[in-house]
Amino acid sequence: MPQNTNQNQTKNSSKEELLTQIRTAKKSGDFDAFLVASQKALSAYPSDQTFLSFLHEAQENYINSKLQSDLLKALEDKQDYKTLYSVYLKLLTVFPDSQKLQKLIKKAEEKIHVASEEQKKDYYKNAELKILDLINQEKLPDAERACYEILSQNQEQKTFISLLAKIQSRLDKQMNKDLELYYKTAIPALNQEFTANPSNFIRI
Repeated sequence: MPQNTNQNQTKNSSKEELLTQIRTAKKSGDFDAFLVASQKALSAYPSDQTFLSFLHEAQENYINSKLQSDLLKALEDKQDYKTLYSVYLKLLTVFPDSQKLQKLIKKAEEKIHVASEEQKKDYYKNAELKILDLINQEKLPDAERACYEILSQNQEQKTFISLLAKIQSRLDKQMNKDLELYYKTAIPALNQEFTANPSNFIRI
């Protein structure tokens, strides 16, 4: 019995020391130390509700302190949602049950999606203007290649499908004109050559 009593006393003493460390860290306002002390205590006593309560409080204080940091405020001012998203995910590993973090992550995801869509719109608009400029300069082969480049990335871009059809129609017309001009000049020249030197031609 005395041995069990000593063990209980040692255990209680250890528990009191952990409680003292937690309370000291909490009182000092050192949220990092408060979190570490609470984690250490709950690791030693996993079923202790007092330590669990302290841990949740420490997690929340730690998260709030990080969310109010100058770094995150600067990122919010710059609307750097990709970096904010990464920071929120890291903080979530500290407090997985944080509803505040989960809401912030969802918001960041939405902002990133909107920004990505805006970038796509700008990209396609600039590409369209470039192709129209090439068409106006009669650089039809270059315009055709530019259309194929866009459509290789996204085959459902109706604007570029329409532009490609327009370019190819103009290329066909240009080819027909070139052929017409060729025959208008080549056939009379061949006739003159045949009249002057029929022996140069082989009859089939």
